[in-house]
Amino acid sequence: DGEVIQSFDMRENGMSADIEGSVPVAEDGWILLRAWNDGPSPDVFDLYPYATTNAVFTDVADSELACGSSADYFIAWLDNLRDNAADHPDYNTDAERGAILEHIAAARAVFMERR
Repeated sequence: DGEVIQSFDMRENGMSADIEGSVPVAEDGWILLRAWNDGPSPDVFDLYPYATTNAVFTDVADSELACGSSADYFIAWLDNLRDNAADHPDYNTDAERGAILEHIAAARAVFMERR
């Protein structure tokens, strides 16, 4: 739920890592893998290299999945994304804009159920 539980070292060239392991899960929540570098790289056209997987939700003992404050964070993030996507001028068609906004609304509905 946003807490770093394990860190890994990069290979000497700083371009890759080969990791394997398991994560102990004691309660409902979510996990993801995030990779980044604190400094810029000439190979990445951004402030710094950054990548993340989608969240994987955990369900312990068949309890109802609830994300609490994490759900609130993602709902606010999706609301901001929706507003920016709705105002973006570079869609090819109105149907394309509508499809994107529908995907965002569907994601928001999932987090609303998991509050």
